[in-house]
Amino acid sequence: MKPLFTAVLTAACTFSLLASGCSSTEDPSAQTQPSQESSQAPSESSSEASSLPSEVQPLGEADPEAAQDQDGSSGAQDQILQTVRIFGPVTHSGDDLVIDNQSGESMTGDIVLHISDTTLILDGENAFPMDAADISDGETIYAYIGPAMTMSLPPQTTAELIFAAIPADMKVPDYVTVSSMEEDGDGYKLTAVDGSVFTIPADCSIIPYLTRQMVTLEELTEGRKCIIWSDDSNTAERIVLFNK
Repeated sequence: MKPLFTAVLTAACTFSLLASGCSSTEDPSAQTQPSQESSQAPSESSSEASSLPSEVQPLGEADPEAAQDQDGSSGAQDQILQTVRIFGPVTHSGDDLVIDNQSGESMTGDIVLHISDTTLILDGENAFPMDAADISDGETIYAYIGPAMTMSLPPQTTAELIFAAIPADMKVPDYVTVSSMEEDGDGYKLTAVDGSVFTIPADCSIIPYLTRQMVTLEELTEGRKCIIWSDDSNTAERIVLFNK
């Protein structure tokens, strides 16, 4: 009887130890779960970053153009905003003009020139205003256009200024935006935003556009727009200054 009681007692103790040992054993899946979650986190961040629109940059990535603006470097901006001069024969197309651009600047071939309320059409000899109807089909004009142009065929843009009625033997005047003006000997040196340089004699004639106010050469300051008639060496002969 005693041996039987001892065997039963031993079995009960063994069962108790096995039960307590199983309850204290950690689930292997519970140990590996946190590492799996942490390993998934970077891939989720990468997915979120790659799903951002191209116009939006994740924080911490520098915009080179913005950095250039913060540097105070406005040269690239001036380059973008400046007008381009094109020339060639034109034909009328409704309210627009179609120019066969032969300048080598911008798009070669036909370009549709829209005439807006702010487009200036001027006589190339004296800068008197003209109407688009005064331009003859086949006449060669010089047009100043902005950087915006459609990708249609033919491309389309809006003219800022047009010189027409240009005498065959005359050098076409320049429509200029002043970048700087500094004294140079007995006169001045004017530099345009497109890099053109003009010698301005101290006695060069300057008049305002369509007003009777008095203007002087000293008013050719940065950003002012004017028309310059000059000789082959870019020495100014007369200037028309536009209002600010």
